[in-house]
Amino acid sequence: MEQQRAPAGESAAGAPWYLEVMDARIPWQSGTHERRVENFYSRGAEDFGDCHGGYLNFGLWESGFSYLQAAENLVTHLGAWGGLSHDSRLLDVGCGFGAQDILLARKFGPAQITGLDVTWPHVRAARHRARVAGLSLEVRFQHGSATELEFPDGSFTHVLSIEGVVHFNTRERFLQQASRVLRPGGVLLLADYALKRKPVRRMDKLFVSATQKGWQIPAENVDTLGSYREKVARSGFTQVEVVSAGDRTIPQYFEEQTGGAHLASMLRIRGALAAAGGLAIDWFAWQAWKRGQLDYVLVRAVKR
Repeated sequence: MEQQRAPAGESAAGAPWYLEVMDARIPWQSGTHERRVENFYSRGAEDFGDCHGGYLNFGLWESGFSYLQAAENLVTHLGAWGGLSHDSRLLDVGCGFGAQDILLARKFGPAQITGLDVTWPHVRAARHRARVAGLSLEVRFQHGSATELEFPDGSFTHVLSIEGVVHFNTRERFLQQASRVLRPGGVLLLADYALKRKPVRRMDKLFVSATQKGWQIPAENVDTLGSYREKVARSGFTQVEVVSAGDRTIPQYFEEQTGGAHLASMLRIRGALAAAGGLAIDWFAWQAWKRGQLDYVLVRAVKR
């Protein structure tokens, strides 16, 4: 689906002229999946500020961790697992507010990081974060769709997506695009969700359905661990690793989300209705995990 770009009126300070073409907002057409996801994540985005340090992920928790420690642990774990280095060119799809990319730039010093997100307020906030950090040239952000990546073949050594893939329409289309823009031998790194088993009982189906609809997850993305691995492999990847990490993410994140301080922040940022809706979605996800259905997975694979 081709979209017409509109002027954004904003660009990274000091960016070379050839990057200016990326500085545009895409007006997603009404009724599209991209429009629905952008609307979902735009609520309160302008007021999010430095809540949670700008991170949106579930975190990878260790005993005694704060949320910020867990969120940064997840990001640095993926960067190290993928072998990010000074020679790397990274594409981060579903970059959120860009906090993870600033951390990766400082931790691993890759040659270039490009962040892409479907939600325009995320892109604006991420660009501001890069300017404040003095990294506008090394870390740049653009608005776009994960399933129609506007980059030439073989543009990147690494493609990363933290908890965005479940929303993409579809996961497999994204995997195919990721394979295309990666160089041979390039590394795919994901933090995502999958089912440990297919829902059979009525209540199982209810929890999976409620989580899917609330989170704007296409039905085709409701994968088991086995079908997930198969999709990665047939999209042009080898050495596929799918590691279960639900026990180190979902219960700790839910406990943090239901704490008084964070609930107060969400009420202020998103308003009562949106905050309650977000909490309900988190509760259904937590219940699905408790029932042995939902898992949080870390994925690493290599482009053939």
